[in-house]
Amino acid sequence: MTPEERFTKIENMLSTLVERQVALEVQQQTTATQLQDLTGRVQEIAESVQQLTQSVNRVASAQEITEERLQQLIRQVDRISGKTNSGPEGSSR
Repeated sequence: MTPEERFTKIENMLSTLVERQVALEVQQQTTATQLQDLTGRVQEIAESVQQLTQSVNRVASAQEITEERLQQLIRQVDRISGKTNSGPEGSSR
């Protein structure tokens, strides 16, 4: 291989390396942009989940209160109607 051929070969290899480096940098920038976008979306989802959790907790608390009030109402109705809770079905007087 002549020095000219070697030089041309090295020049071509360097050119290919530069092209690949540029393509890699473009891809890296695209990936960084996509990662930033995803990070923002994940934060939005986390906030939504937090809001949903708070809503579910409020509903659960309200449900507990409703359950307590329902049980009180059932006891009152049973007391008024003369039923007792002696058995699974209750009994009448």
